[in-house]
Amino acid sequence: MAADFLFVYGTLRAERDDALAKRLREEASLIGVGAMQGLLYRIDWYPGAVDSANEADLVYGDLYSLSPTSQLLKELDVYEGCGEDDPRPHEYRREKRSVRFGDRRFSAWVYLYNWSLDGKAVIPGGDFLADGDTEGAVR
Repeated sequence: MAADFLFVYGTLRAERDDALAKRLREEASLIGVGAMQGLLYRIDWYPGAVDSANEADLVYGDLYSLSPTSQLLKELDVYEGCGEDDPRPHEYRREKRSVRFGDRRFSAWVYLYNWSLDGKAVIPGGDFLADGDTEGAVR
């Protein structure tokens, strides 16, 4: 069984102190900061990434390698509100996207925002940690 890759761009980033971010650091292997094509929006005190057709639009985040036996994805689905028991439509959906890390590309799971973006602002530069307003209640 091959390892899965996970790309996180918000409250699960390695620099965050959220409980699940800490657990991710403990149970997965951080590869480093990567980027995927997309736009990053401020949803509330947390961000949401969406696809973009423009190659210049990038979302920056952390790329992790998950153990093939890890149960983290199921737990992250619940955290992101897209678990099996969560009401639909889910706020996020987990899909594979191409993530750039240096000159390499990885097919990684990412949680994409799935609700309306009306009234939501784009985070300039696509980096939640550089946004300056990353504090808030733990989700």
